[in-house]
Amino acid sequence: GYGGIPEGRPFAEMEGLFTGQIDLVFRHRGRWYLADYKTTWLGPDERAYEPARLREAVRARHYDLQYLIYLVALGRYCRRRVPGWRYGEGMGGVRYLFLRGMDGSGRTGVHADLPPPELVEALERVLGGEAP
Repeated sequence: GYGGIPEGRPFAEMEGLFTGQIDLVFRHRGRWYLADYKTTWLGPDERAYEPARLREAVRARHYDLQYLIYLVALGRYCRRRVPGWRYGEGMGGVRYLFLRGMDGSGRTGVHADLPPPELVEALERVLGGEAP
């Protein structure tokens, strides 16, 4: 699952998480993606940036909550601009690019995810929007 806001922790711990903006939105093979560049240092070698370690880092730093909110924003944009757009058919997912761990092979430094439509739609309702 997704980390979300940990129980018993003040929302103030999330400060700074939502002060930025989506770094990049792109289309590839008819699907929409969002990318965010991270300069987070996770360790001295490429093993620190392998997929399992990136999943841990994403949860620990609440980047998963960040990109869920970004997906809501991107979905709202696409529904307004792309005729017939639906998350389940048009969303390609997120790519969080940990620059310190990227070696050009695509095996390290890239966290990829495509949260289920139900989760993104539920968050949209919580945020006061009309989920499709």
